[in-house]
Amino acid sequence: MLNRRDALGLTAAAAALPATALARPADPWTSVRDAAALAVRDQMTPGMQLSAWSGSTPLFSEAFGSADLEAGAAMAPASVVRIGSATKTFTAATVLKLQAEGLLSIQDPLARFLPDFPRAADITLERLLNHTAGLSNYTDEGTLEDMFRTLATPRSTTQMVDFLAAQPKLQRVEPGAEWHYSNTGYILLGAVIEKATGQSLQDAMASRLFSPLGLTASAVDDETEVVRGRAAAYTNLPGASGFAHAAFVSMSAIGGSGAMRSSADDLCRWFTLLLGGQALPPDALRQALTPATLAGGDPTLDLGDPVQYGLGLFLPLPGQPRIVTHTGTIMGFMTYVGADLDTGITTAVVFNTDSGFHGPNGVRTRMRNIREALRTAAVAATA
Repeated sequence: MLNRRDALGLTAAAAALPATALARPADPWTSVRDAAALAVRDQMTPGMQLSAWSGSTPLFSEAFGSADLEAGAAMAPASVVRIGSATKTFTAATVLKLQAEGLLSIQDPLARFLPDFPRAADITLERLLNHTAGLSNYTDEGTLEDMFRTLATPRSTTQMVDFLAAQPKLQRVEPGAEWHYSNTGYILLGAVIEKATGQSLQDAMASRLFSPLGLTASAVDDETEVVRGRAAAYTNLPGASGFAHAAFVSMSAIGGSGAMRSSADDLCRWFTLLLGGQALPPDALRQALTPATLAGGDPTLDLGDPVQYGLGLFLPLPGQPRIVTHTGTIMGFMTYVGADLDTGITTAVVFNTDSGFHGPNGVRTRMRNIREALRTAAVAATA
């Protein structure tokens, strides 16, 4: 506690300072940098990218820790990372772009493009987009070892569709009966995009989204491709470094559900343009932001908890901040991107570890805390 002499001394010192020094606000990003550095030091992740935008203005773009532990390469804002299920935002937007081009309708049955797929006549593209098609999630079937084996097996799009069609528990419930997050559905949507356009998924997305919107780090990934600045993929493991190389995954095994690479900066640009109406026609954006409904009118639930999902986007629940988000976890990476519809603040966080599968439970909590600190700092920086 200060005594009177100390207090008087501080008052006198303050009086001697220039008015500009007294008025200078604290750097709002200090707490973000401290939290990020601490997460790396605590071996929660080898490295991370952080990005924040206000409207179309970049506010913050920094990276921390390592992109490649063996090479001693630092993570940089320009490092290329895999984004897992955040890919779904691009897949859904591409489908909506094709609808605007007259190549399909989201009310089309899957049978229009994949006539031999089970129950294809009963499942609309819209139900695939909002996870109400009643399909299982192929990555949840069997043991963890089964999942790793499935994801490590390269397949063509046709082979992947055939593999999904042969799943013994493919149809969980009737279409429209419940909400169930399904990577299966988004792989099928990737196949639909290829059928409707006659292009590869990469070419279809690049010509409609990546190139026109200036998303220079974004692409449908190919594990055989040499990519300059690619960040290595890790999993948490006790030991000297705290990490091991993540399990191998073939991008052909995840397709439209999670096969993209990008960067935190590109993700902020993407969400800013998407939700700002610069990526889709107004009617298509309205459809993307419309919560899924079930055939019986029941609320959509995720493991018993309320959830609102549009077309490739997690939507805010009533009474919560109006933040539209998506996350992604794939071998070696964890991703978050979110945009506040009221403040115009968009933030993105990427870790190059897959601690959703392995490692301490605190990793997800630490990531959530960092993204909240990032949003708070962005709001303060624009106040």
